[in-house]
Amino acid sequence: MGGGIFLWERLRREAAGAPAEAIGRQSEPMETEERELEQGERNEPSYFTLGDYAAGAASGVLVAAAVRAVVSPAWDMVAAMMVGMVVGLVVATLAGLFFTPLLGMFETMVPGMLIGMYGGMLFAMRDSMEGEVTRLPGTLLVGAVLGASVVACVRLLNACLRGVVYERPRGRGEGVR
Repeated sequence: MGGGIFLWERLRREAAGAPAEAIGRQSEPMETEERELEQGERNEPSYFTLGDYAAGAASGVLVAAAVRAVVSPAWDMVAAMMVGMVVGLVVATLAGLFFTPLLGMFETMVPGMLIGMYGGMLFAMRDSMEGEVTRLPGTLLVGAVLGASVVACVRLLNACLRGVVYERPRGRGEGVR
C-alpha cells in the first residue's frame, strides 16, 4: 500500500516539473484549504450517477428475465424463491463483473447483489403465484424499477454513512472544476 502512495507522489512531482534530485525525497504535506461542499454540489461527474442507475436497472431487467425463464406456475412458492435467489445472484454477479470496470466495484456489486437476491426471490414468488397473468414487458419494467430503486437506496445509505464530504486537495496545475 505504501509503495502506491510513493509512486503517486513521484508521478505528481514529475508532472509538476520537480528537479530530478527532489523526486526520490519525501515532501512535506501540502498546505491547502479544505472547504465543505455546498448543498447540492456534487464531487463526482453526473455520468457516473447515470451509469449507476442504468447498471442497476439493467441488472434488474436481467434478473427478472432469467427468473421468468426458469420458474413456472407449477412450482411450489418456497422452492421457486430459493431457486430464484440463486439464479438472481448468478445473473447479478455476471452483470456486476461486466459493469465493474466501467463504474467501480462498490457502485455495481453492492446494489447488484441486493437486486439479485431480493429481486430473484420476489420475481420467483410472483411467477410461481401468478404465472402467465403478467406479461414479459411488465415484468421487465418492474425489474428496471426495482434495480433503480435499490441503487437509490444504496446511494442514500452511502451518503448517510460518509457524512460531510470535503474536497480533496489538488496538485499544482489542477484547478477546481
